[in-house]
Amino acid sequence: MRRTLVRLVFASFLGLSQFSPPAAASPLPADGEAGDITRAGIPSTTEEAARSPEGTSIILSGDEAGSTISEHLWAAAEESDPPVSDPLEPVNRFFFTFNHMIYHGVMKPVATVYAALIPEGGRVAVRQFFHNLAMPARVVNALLQGKGAVAGRELERFGINTLLGAFGLFDVAEMHFNLDSSDEDLGQSLAHFGLGDQVYLVLPLIGPSNARDAVGFAGDTFMDPLTYLPESASARLGISGFNRTNATSLRIGEYEEVVESAIDPYISIRDAYLQLRQEQVRQ
Repeated sequence: MRRTLVRLVFASFLGLSQFSPPAAASPLPADGEAGDITRAGIPSTTEEAARSPEGTSIILSGDEAGSTISEHLWAAAEESDPPVSDPLEPVNRFFFTFNHMIYHGVMKPVATVYAALIPEGGRVAVRQFFHNLAMPARVVNALLQGKGAVAGRELERFGINTLLGAFGLFDVAEMHFNLDSSDEDLGQSLAHFGLGDQVYLVLPLIGPSNARDAVGFAGDTFMDPLTYLPESASARLGISGFNRTNATSLRIGEYEEVVESAIDPYISIRDAYLQLRQEQVRQ
């Protein structure tokens, strides 16, 4: 159950599309938890993972790609629990419940209908398109962390997938050139420069986060081309909603599984999120 939980947290975090590698986004605390749980309040995870950038934030997970957590990540998460600073737990639990209700009342029903209309292959391609478009944040953050090779690989992937993968709909770079994606984000960059995660937060419509990553999420948003391409706010909102719906449709059921199997979904999601971020920062 904890293995699934960590994977969901990764996806939802990434529910924020730009944070996670191409995968499905997760929802909010479904009947018991918080979507990608996975960047999990409402499933991000995106980020995602592929936060989603990925990601959904259970609820959110915008990117959020359908990737899974590796064995070594699972082992690392089992080794030790990161210290938890959750002085705002009453408020966080309120938003956790809020995200859970949004997931079950809005996100999941809409994503279910969407999934019935669009074949899975098409939805995976859409997820990959948004992940490809979020390349700038991954490149900038890789450079900020001194990972020149990672930044170069992301640029290569973008060029290959844009030119040969139908503007990013297909991950040709990974399938034919063995160039896998990264999940660098500003939260990790801030940690690289010594900023701790501070206090744990559950953000409305986004999910699990912390003070550092909340600032990082805002910063990564400014590096997302979708923040500038559509001229109208309504168009940007519509595109963001479509991205999240698509991501959520690829992870329906995962959030529910975590919530139903946890004694306290809030604690399970919180601890899994903190473990995941701790491991991502170490890498």
